[in-house]
Amino acid sequence: MAEDTWSPGNDGVAAFDWASPASGRVVAGPDALARLPGLLSDLGVSRVVLVTSPSMSRSAIFGLAREQVGDRLAGVHPTVTPHTPMEDVRSLRDSAVTRGADCYVAIGGSSVIDAMKAAVWLDRDGAKPRAVAVPATFGGAEVTPRAGVTDSGEKTGLTSERIVPDAVVLDPRVPAALPPGSRTPRSPTRWPTASKGWPPPTVHRCPTPSTCDPWH
Repeated sequence: MAEDTWSPGNDGVAAFDWASPASGRVVAGPDALARLPGLLSDLGVSRVVLVTSPSMSRSAIFGLAREQVGDRLAGVHPTVTPHTPMEDVRSLRDSAVTRGADCYVAIGGSSVIDAMKAAVWLDRDGAKPRAVAVPATFGGAEVTPRAGVTDSGEKTGLTSERIVPDAVVLDPRVPAALPPGSRTPRSPTRWPTASKGWPPPTVHRCPTPSTCDPWH
């Protein structure tokens, strides 16, 4: 694991590389996406599925992320919609298994990151795939052991340490790529709260993958 480091970045944006006890490694900076190849190497993965929304998939920053994944790219899943429908999550997981992927990289808002985390849960009978979150809205999905989805029109969720992303990449160009109407500014003071991983009362608690499956 990398040592915690901090350095001032360009344009007044602080850059840091930090490992939280509640989440995986967090890398931030004005060009943090350039660190993605090194992160994937550190995670020991060889086949990556990029997960995103239709709007983000058309952005220049998503194209840059695709370039950074390079030869590891196994496929792209660009169909995640708000509230994370479970039918799309199952499609993502099945596609990753078919392609022999051992890592997801999710680029987008909480729905996109929750889709990745839910796909990790569904793959609980095999080796745990790695997961990297590149958030566009900093609401906590990128650092917490819970995910919210919609199944048969109803909102539901889970809590499991298994689904916490292994790494988080914070690059300010990612939220800047969102359509103006979908940008939700978040205060940096939300980070300590989000990293504690406190689940809301309505979330189904599943300490281990074998204890429950709230979607079947």
